[in-house]
Amino acid sequence: MSDDDLMVSSSGVGGAARVATEAIAAEASVLGAAAYRIDDWRERLRVTMLGLEASGIRDATEYGTDSFGIPLAHARDGLDRLLAELADLRTSLTEAAARYGDTEARISAMGDLGARVAAYTAGLAWPLWLPGAIIGRHLFAGWRTFDRRGADAAFARVLRDPMVLRALHSAGGSVDEFFAGLRGVPLPIALMVGAKRGAPENARALLDAAALAGLLGSSYLREGPVTVRQAPTPQSALPPAGRASAVAGRPTPPPAGVGELARRVPSPDEVGDPQIAVERYEVDGRPRWIVYIGGTVDFTIDPGEQALDGTNDLASVAESSRFDPSALIPVDSAAASRAVRDALLAAGADPADPVLPIGFSAGGITAAGLVEDPEWHTVAGVSLGAPVSQVDVGATPFLEVAHSDDLVPTVGGGTAADDRIRVSARGVFDETEFDRPAAAHDLKLYQATAARVDGLDDPKVQEFEQLVQEFTGGARGVRTEWVASRDE
Repeated sequence: MSDDDLMVSSSGVGGAARVATEAIAAEASVLGAAAYRIDDWRERLRVTMLGLEASGIRDATEYGTDSFGIPLAHARDGLDRLLAELADLRTSLTEAAARYGDTEARISAMGDLGARVAAYTAGLAWPLWLPGAIIGRHLFAGWRTFDRRGADAAFARVLRDPMVLRALHSAGGSVDEFFAGLRGVPLPIALMVGAKRGAPENARALLDAAALAGLLGSSYLREGPVTVRQAPTPQSALPPAGRASAVAGRPTPPPAGVGELARRVPSPDEVGDPQIAVERYEVDGRPRWIVYIGGTVDFTIDPGEQALDGTNDLASVAESSRFDPSALIPVDSAAASRAVRDALLAAGADPADPVLPIGFSAGGITAAGLVEDPEWHTVAGVSLGAPVSQVDVGATPFLEVAHSDDLVPTVGGGTAADDRIRVSARGVFDETEFDRPAAAHDLKLYQATAARVDGLDDPKVQEFEQLVQEFTGGARGVRTEWVASRDE
């Protein structure tokens, strides 16, 4: 797999058809530099010809049969033509980048509007749900019985289609339109109100509804207290250093780049496995911290001991809501968000210390949320396969790595207007796994993609890699691992 499969672009979510307008603009800048150099050559040639003429060598500016003025004149004319062509090409590239950006913005807006109208229509047509579901179930069951592998592969292919991914990206912000259609609210009013509510607001509304249902005894989607404890430390661990609150951990070399950061993200499989890792580095006598956050372990929405579950995922998306939570039913923040902050504090960190978070999948939302939190001094952040398009990280350097055929990064909804760098990869999984809907959403595949990011020659990516290397000062660190459990 070559680096041609990687695309670096500005903030936004989309399928493989998105155009890297920044790359086009960069090529236009290269042409501008070339034009500057050619203009310098042309000026030198003009000065040379005038100097020859001033020295009495008239052939320098004449076109006699044996005159060397002919090649000089040809060179001058050639440089003039080349300079004009470069100027035209540069102008065309700049205009193309602007038009591509405008076109993608319009397509995105049309897609969002289409998804919202479709959601409203689905709510309005609720009498057709039951017969439609019965017919669809029998059709799919019959097809799957006839050709199970073919049915699974077709379903997986649909979930990786760019148009479907774009629709899923818009679906998170269309929940309110669905309920408006269900209640018969006129479409113009539903669209006007829904324009103010994206995926975070809809996620918070679901949590509010779950809180109301909790009054009747339901436990679904209800967050609770979280306890964080340190995982057993090897005997070769380093003793506490620096602040009195620092804990013992095992020595670790500094990460050399994005690939090494990704390789250190925990991969918990069950309750009791560490989901969080914290590394402490001393730079100029002051501590710096890197925190690694794993992905979802349990996808159920009935909260249990596992803190990284479906309830945490929905609450993580809701944390980016623009509405004042105090105006709604109080909802605790996501379990992973509280657990990560508790793990950092338990490891000896102070919110004023420089912190660099990186997370996979739902852990990426937590990492972006830490970047967004003004109470913590985060200097950069990384997400791998995470639905973080709704989180506004502002001007803080943030690298978002996503696979173009992975549906998970699309479900965050919205597109924050920040300065993040987005690296997208396509064709990352083997054809033998093509029938798995989530084949592209795998931590090992994202770790492999992150390792390829280190070799890119994009200036912004290289600048981010340098930031990672300078963050630790090249010093060895101390790593601790932490287990987050939701209290019963």
